[in-house]
Amino acid sequence: MIKKFRLYLLLIILTEVISFVGWLIPEIGTVGFFAVAVVALLFSVEKLEYGLLFLFAELFIGSKGYLFSYEYEGALFSARIALFLVVMSAWLGKIILDWMDISKAPKIDFEPWMTKSKEFMQQDLWSVSKKITGQNNEAPAKVNVKPSVYFYFGLLFLAITWSIVNGILRHNGFNNVFFDFNAWVYFAVIFPFAYILKNYSQEKFENFLKSLFIVFSASITWLSLKTLGLFYLFSHDISYGIDKVYKWVRDTGVGEITPTGGGFSRIFIQSQIYVVFGLLVFAALSFYYLLKQKENRREENKWQLFYCFIILLLNIATIIVSLSRSFWVGLAAALLFYCFFILLFFYKQWRVILLHIIFLITSAVLGFAFVVGIAAFPYPQSGVFNVGVFKDRAGELNGEAAVSSRWNLLPVLVEKIKKAPFLGSGFGAQATYITQDPRILAKNPTGEYTTYAFEWGWLDIWIKLGAVGLLFYIILILKIFVDGIKRLKILDFRLPKLTAIALLSGLVMLLVTSIFSPYLNHPLGIGYLVLVAMIFKK
Repeated sequence: MIKKFRLYLLLIILTEVISFVGWLIPEIGTVGFFAVAVVALLFSVEKLEYGLLFLFAELFIGSKGYLFSYEYEGALFSARIALFLVVMSAWLGKIILDWMDISKAPKIDFEPWMTKSKEFMQQDLWSVSKKITGQNNEAPAKVNVKPSVYFYFGLLFLAITWSIVNGILRHNGFNNVFFDFNAWVYFAVIFPFAYILKNYSQEKFENFLKSLFIVFSASITWLSLKTLGLFYLFSHDISYGIDKVYKWVRDTGVGEITPTGGGFSRIFIQSQIYVVFGLLVFAALSFYYLLKQKENRREENKWQLFYCFIILLLNIATIIVSLSRSFWVGLAAALLFYCFFILLFFYKQWRVILLHIIFLITSAVLGFAFVVGIAAFPYPQSGVFNVGVFKDRAGELNGEAAVSSRWNLLPVLVEKIKKAPFLGSGFGAQATYITQDPRILAKNPTGEYTTYAFEWGWLDIWIKLGAVGLLFYIILILKIFVDGIKRLKILDFRLPKLTAIALLSGLVMLLVTSIFSPYLNHPLGIGYLVLVAMIFKK
């Protein structure tokens, strides 16, 4: 596992380096774009799960997906779109080949959409018993069929389809409808995932998840190192090449770099939400190895705890540097959920729980100290660092440009909802409000701004899909939660149980963060939702 981790980490770093060089020299960027697409296609054709590893690796580090891009007749195609099309094409190709195979003749199969309950399984067993014994015993009277998670995804797909039609009927503009809708297309990732789930054995699927976990670990490690590296560069007096790094980060949509004063520059990367998910996962892993260490004091457990500690320290430092209040609030809610279920299922291990709390607090304190140390490092010359920037950021609920813009947008969105509360206004629906964004003010001093992309994630969904579509989305999320809770009840082994707690905590974080930021209607949030749904279904 360590060898694979190192390999994936090196490949990710190499990809980022080529992305930067490709931004400086567009011809190399074009070659990089097609190289990524072709390599991913070859691997996807060989094994579909390889294509999903490529797709999720890009999602974990790519933010808006433009680490590589290709422009054709004014249209800009991102690496994310290329990888999505590659994986979906490989999946369709395998579906067609399966249908052409006589041994896999097409048949109507409702099983993926409907899950058999215990009573239904008993009915099946009775039928088999009757054929074997020849006895005509009375069959169980109760037959109950429950919809599976695919059924709820299907309801959401209907709502999305209606929102497309609704947007066109309301003359929202084809371009606006298309570019507003294209993020939701990422839900289609569920189809290749479901193909793997159906055709792979439990052991093979678990091996795929292990590989995905290694890719995830390497990705969030690099993302943390990248964030802290950028933080160092932009918190010190470095003149050579710094403008190119800034423009690369902005042009590729990787993130935002904003001076906040006090020798501090905010480094916000949208994909950092996976760093928050990673914090929860590695917190659960650290608890697992603390339990193992209590039972048998092996050197291996100590090294695993040390690895978890380093990852947690880097993750916490990254979340601090992001200065994202949405992340902070979402993480706070997720930690409350995490602690509740840890106490619920492991209350007998209260000594280990106390050690776990100390472990996490130590990671947090040293993570904060690490950030301060980077900012205050004297070479090259740094600004006068003011720790109060964190307190000011946390307590600044009005006045600051981003916050003021959000509050200005809120009443506008409420009025927009009132115009079509049940069926929605469709994709591409626009709203006009006054923003304090310096980039907008530079173009329009009045601050008036019209857009179809809104910061308030849940309200954006309500406006586009209507109350009916929003209800379908909420029901899908509740179904995923129910599946996760059921797994918690039946799982006997501690590691899978702790992993399920971490994934559910991550889902809580996603739901809370989406109140303020658009993640549930973005590939970053959609990808996590599909991933968790498929893990809990298996």
